[in-house]
Amino acid sequence: MTEDCKVILQLSNEVQVLLDDQGVDLYRELQQEIPTLRVIMSGDPEAPSGARDIVPILYASAAVIGALAPIIKSILDRITPPNRANEYVVEEIETRHPDGTVVIQRKGVRSKKEERPWIVQQSSSDPSSNDALLPPPNEAKDK
Repeated sequence: MTEDCKVILQLSNEVQVLLDDQGVDLYRELQQEIPTLRVIMSGDPEAPSGARDIVPILYASAAVIGALAPIIKSILDRITPPNRANEYVVEEIETRHPDGTVVIQRKGVRSKKEERPWIVQQSSSDPSSNDALLPPPNEAKDK
């Protein structure tokens, strides 16, 4: 029998608002897609002591955990209203023991439009300067 992995999903505010607006419980949706997935409410093991927020932790085999990202994206695409054009990103972070075994995985879920790499640090001391806003690189003006 393989040992289950545990995963904490960290949803961005924008993703959480979408789920709330659409009345969708992402954890229930994931359990419907993957019946072997278990969701347990527990303290975040990496939170500072005294501030252990209760978070949903997903438990499943490594193969199931590996398949979560496309399933999460599919669920979010399915519930995104047709008047929005969002693309979702699932970033994966692992915490490991010194021997290399994985302790916990975190999957950060955010909308791709939250990322704005074309915004450059302002060099002037004037915060109202618009010189720091540059257009996105390699992006066609008329798609």
